[in-house]
Amino acid sequence: MLAAVICSITTLTSFGILLRVGRSREPMRTVWLLIAGVCASAGIWATHFVAMLAYQANIPVTYDLGLTAASLMIAALAAVGAFALCSKGDVFSTVVGGAILGLGISCMHFTGMHSLAIAGHLEWDLNYAAAAVILGVVLSVLAMLSFRAVRRKLSVVAGAVVLTAAICAMHFTAMAAAVVVPDPTVVPHAGIEGDASSLAIAVAAITALVILTGLLAIFIDYRASLESRERVRELVDAASEGILICANRKIINANRRFCELADMDLEDIEGRYVDGDLFQGLDFEDQNANTVEALLRTRDHHLVPVEVVRRPITKGLRGNEVYAVHDLTERRRNEATIAHMAHHDALTDLPNRTLLRERLKSALAHDEPDQQVALLCLDLDRFKAVNDTFGHPVGDALLRKVARRLLGCVRECDTVARIGGDEFLIIQRSSDPLRQSAELAEQVIAALSAAYVVRGNHLTIGASVGIIVPAHGEDLDIDTLIARADTALYSAKDRRRGSFTFYDEEMSKQADDRRELERDLGSPALLDQLVLHYQSIFCVESNRIIGAEALVRWLHPQRGLTPPNVFISLAEETGTIISIGEWVLREACREASRWPDDIKIAINLSPVQIRTNTLVETVREAITAAGIAPERVELEITESVLLQDSDQTLGVLQQLRDLGLRICMDDFGTGYSSLSYLQKFAFDKIKIDRCFVRDTKGGLAVVRAICGLGHALGLKVLVEGIETPEQALLALREGCAEMQGYYFSPPVDAATIGEMLGSGQIADSDAKADACAAA
Repeated sequence: MLAAVICSITTLTSFGILLRVGRSREPMRTVWLLIAGVCASAGIWATHFVAMLAYQANIPVTYDLGLTAASLMIAALAAVGAFALCSKGDVFSTVVGGAILGLGISCMHFTGMHSLAIAGHLEWDLNYAAAAVILGVVLSVLAMLSFRAVRRKLSVVAGAVVLTAAICAMHFTAMAAAVVVPDPTVVPHAGIEGDASSLAIAVAAITALVILTGLLAIFIDYRASLESRERVRELVDAASEGILICANRKIINANRRFCELADMDLEDIEGRYVDGDLFQGLDFEDQNANTVEALLRTRDHHLVPVEVVRRPITKGLRGNEVYAVHDLTERRRNEATIAHMAHHDALTDLPNRTLLRERLKSALAHDEPDQQVALLCLDLDRFKAVNDTFGHPVGDALLRKVARRLLGCVRECDTVARIGGDEFLIIQRSSDPLRQSAELAEQVIAALSAAYVVRGNHLTIGASVGIIVPAHGEDLDIDTLIARADTALYSAKDRRRGSFTFYDEEMSKQADDRRELERDLGSPALLDQLVLHYQSIFCVESNRIIGAEALVRWLHPQRGLTPPNVFISLAEETGTIISIGEWVLREACREASRWPDDIKIAINLSPVQIRTNTLVETVREAITAAGIAPERVELEITESVLLQDSDQTLGVLQQLRDLGLRICMDDFGTGYSSLSYLQKFAFDKIKIDRCFVRDTKGGLAVVRAICGLGHALGLKVLVEGIETPEQALLALREGCAEMQGYYFSPPVDAATIGEMLGSGQIADSDAKADACAAA
């Protein structure tokens, strides 16, 4: 019983010290290894010696001092070697270490048996002897594996229990194999002898001293490092990253952050191997650096993406390595968000131009005869007016509704993308692209033309669509394909808004012509090629010309005399309208200065000019340089000038009014808010658009209403577009005295208008004026 108690105590102590071996660095690692080996060997030897003292041989027994000491040395060497291999951490070294320990116990036992000095000799049962050796080796291996497999302090208990069983099983089985045969002829040599109880107590005391020495060393080391470990623990727990401290890849400590990441308690983490089941993909072998991305397996087997950085522990800390574990969940989420933002429109969440190009490239790469690609380009009709009238928040909300309607028109395999402003592209794959793309275009136009309710505003817009279906196998790059779809769109808008058209080669010629015109607008000789024509303004009441409107023409070197409707809109897009507008102002004022003093000059202003900061100064310089009275100059603007930044625009108009100029609203009645602008600014004149004159039925009521409004507000009213005597009579009967149109005079050059003003007559004949006067 004493032998068993000694064995269990020494094995517990030895494995407790061995636990510190795995947590230490050199040279303390070697010191703890030697202490563990000495403690274990003392326990193994004491177990054997005390158990031998319990053996009743019924003859005098002494012990050979040399062999007894040799058995102790065998036990010490075997224990130190076994523990050294076990501390490496891998299974093979552990198994080999356990086998060495088992063989060492056996060798120690049989050496100790041979140290018996008796009057007789020993006989051995080889079966029992072999069984004893096998039991010792197998159980010793199991003891080492149990110590390695079980986590934390339970590993000490597990290893000690199995090793105690190994030592006792080996010893008592081997004793069963030994038979003492008395022989009076044998004279035993002198050795250690004495009372068995006294010797057992002495051996136990010596062994206890060894154990106490080891425990005292552990206690001193523990107390010395406790305060330092607490400080390190506080510092490590404050870290934002998970931190693991490992000895030979076995986790011996972890901070609070890592426990949170793994959703485990510290007790569940300590004792695990860092390259075991805790991480997935933690492989440093194939990495040049000690940083890898892996997956951390939590308590509920959820996988958390992490970045693991491995570093040797610095001097002064226990263990072999430290692992810093950074949670990549937020980074991955942010990366996914950034990737989504890079490929999607921020307003509508539709694919943007970048993603569209990728999908279009993929679709074209997989183009097959039974599944061809069609590209539909569309933009919204009247969107700019809505956006400018009701503000950008309403315009943005409208675009989001448009995006949802578009998604409702297509299949999941199709792509709807917003490429900027109010322009969208659709990629469609179908077996009959011409028919199905036309059906989709009709569906889109119908869906987008239905009424919207946006923030309490009832809105109606439309859409035009351009379609291109590249022939199977046709080698077209992405940019060319998109450009041709865009060309088809503008062709559809030119023909009739709210319609669709397919791309053809003639459209490319028109687009090329437009590009050539744009290039020519940038020519330094542009202003030298401009000329002004003038269309007279006739007053029926006085039966005379009271003014003329300046209309710019471009005497193009190749195209000849080009009307403004061909190039003005393009000039506004390119910004060339600024220099053209300044030239028109100066030239018109200069020409008008030659006319009679009571003849006014009407000059159109582009919305682009109004938005510049130099317009007022430019006008002032033009009238000063010409020496013309400011009240003779009428500046005509359209409602579109007021739609955007109306307060700023009204401020500019007021500054022009302060110069003495007259301000006229052109194309009155065609916009959204013409009446509201009459309240915001006191215009001098309004011009009724020609479209109401041409519509002699419905338009007549509009002309009558506008004339009545003008008279009520004290405004002059001018009707433009008069081409027939009937139109002139209708306008006159509604109380409109000022008229303009081909019926009175087409636009003429400066010399001709000068002659007309000199004679005071209309160019064609006096009969027209007389007819109006008579009416």
